[in-house]
Formats: sequence, structure tokens, C-alpha cells
Amino acid sequence: MLSIYLPQNGDILRQGLKFFLLNTLYIFLSAAILVVFLFVLINISPMVPGLIIVAYLVFVAFFYFNYWIKFISKFTKYHLKYKPLYGFLISLFGILPNLIYYVILALLVESDPNSCGGGEFFAFIILFLTSITMPFVGLISSFKK
Repeated sequence: MLSIYLPQNGDILRQGLKFFLLNTLYIFLSAAILVVFLFVLINISPMVPGLIIVAYLVFVAFFYFNYWIKFISKFTKYHLKYKPLYGFLISLFGILPNLIYYVILALLVESDPNSCGGGEFFAFIILFLTSITMPFVGLISSFKK
């Protein structure tokens, strides 16, 4: 079933757009599920959500990294020369949804003068982990045979 979400050819624009759309869908569905979980859990007990958020983010991140590596490995198989370059370039398409998500999250977080900046810090961690490390994951996974 996962094979329909993997690249079918080496066209960087077409597969880059596919990668962009699938990452956008994954990020926003993951965020929506997290919001629903938090809404339900906060109504049950205000102490539980912190642990649930960490566990959920680790779970989501595992599948997110796994999908990136599989997508880029499959995409670079269509290119015999310059595999690392193609792996890096397709990763750039993949980080665009992360940048969009960061901007939305940063705009939605209320900048209260009494706030410790937790929301902005959380948004920055997401930006760093995805937008900076993922192109290097793409570069390294392009060497995978």
C-alpha cells in the first residue's frame, strides 16, 4: 500500500510536488489528531497532556523520518548519476510544508508578555528538526542501495 505514495519515476518536479503534497497532508493530519487528543485529554485531566504530547510526537516523527528515507531512496534509484544532489533537491520540496506549518504555528501562538515563549520554542524545534535536518537525511539516504 505504501508503494503508491512512493515515486514512480525520476521527474524531480512531478515527484517533488507529490512529496510536497504528501508531507503537507501528513503534517496537518498529525496536528489535527494531536489537537483532538489534547481537547479530549484536557477535559479528562489537565496533568496528562504533556506526556501524551511527547509520546505522540515521537510516534509521528518515527513514521515521518521513515517515509522520508523510503521516498528519497526510491526517488534516487531512478538517477544513476548525482544521487546525493537529487536526494538533497527532493528534500527541499519536502521541507516547504514544514516551513508553512512553522509560520502558521508561530502566527497562532499568542505572544503574551508574561509567556515564557513555550509555543515559539516548540515551533522552532519543529522547524529545526524538519527543515534543517531533513535535507541532510535526504542526502544521506540517497546513498542507500
